[in-house]
Amino acid sequence: MKNSKSKIFALGLYLIVSYLLTTSCNDTNKTGSDQYEAWNSGEVEIFYDNQNQAMLDSVFKMYEKAFPNVKPKFTPVSSREGMRFLFNGKAKIVLQSRDFLRDEDSLIKHYNVNFPEPYPFAEDALVFFVQIDSQIDTLNAKNIEDFFANLTSKSIQKIGLPIEPTFAICEPNSSVFANFQKMVLKGNTLQRKHKFFVTPDSVKDFVASNPNSIGIAYLSQIIGDLRFKPLKIGFDDSTGKHYKPKSVHQAYIVQSLYPYIVTHKAYLLEDRKNLALWFASFISKESYVQRYFKDYGIVPTHAKIVLIKEE
Repeated sequence: MKNSKSKIFALGLYLIVSYLLTTSCNDTNKTGSDQYEAWNSGEVEIFYDNQNQAMLDSVFKMYEKAFPNVKPKFTPVSSREGMRFLFNGKAKIVLQSRDFLRDEDSLIKHYNVNFPEPYPFAEDALVFFVQIDSQIDTLNAKNIEDFFANLTSKSIQKIGLPIEPTFAICEPNSSVFANFQKMVLKGNTLQRKHKFFVTPDSVKDFVASNPNSIGIAYLSQIIGDLRFKPLKIGFDDSTGKHYKPKSVHQAYIVQSLYPYIVTHKAYLLEDRKNLALWFASFISKESYVQRYFKDYGIVPTHAKIVLIKEE
């Protein structure tokens, strides 16, 4: 059954990529005013990663206030569904928190489809988090990655729990899981004890009720929730230089002193001056929107960051 589903999905991607190629060729014949839309009026549907609704709701309100003559429709979708809508041309813009997955990227390269460069608007962190009074405080990236890669590994002893924990994370179609699979599992299957949930709130509720659990989420999803603490993670960079564990904080994310950094970005269907592009510019470059991400506790990608070292 699993192989059948994979074949069906691959076929679906083949069909929608073929559709995209056809529509792209047809669009090249459009000239003049057909290629442009007003930046301050009209209708646009903005698909966004449903994992980030709490963070993005305020941004959507800012946009509606700034452009009262635009009629935006903000549609939450799973990360996988958002990419599917981008591929088949239903979505002109998708706010995502991951790169293309391996199968998506392979088809894009195979069929020579060229999407515009996405617009990054904030940097976040993929975090492991526990109850605030948990005895665990830190992890090491190599140890945790070895633990997931090798089921006979005894590295669980280095985590600090008496028995193997249950890892709580959003379901496989989510961007959280996609980033976890890429960064921590290194593309492999999750085989350790785990529970999947549909929403970040469900992940948090499970961790809050189960002391022997570790949640996996974005920093933006747990920041300000006094029930939890994100675990500090030490790591070695690509040159072998070791970095000691530090608090999971935007000041360390901006310095790349955390191993699992996630970029939120706006993907566009085409490089055309339309409302989709204007919204991508708004969320990624408008000063007060970027300030909002800073105040939220993550890193705006187009704001000047000044770090003040402690004495």
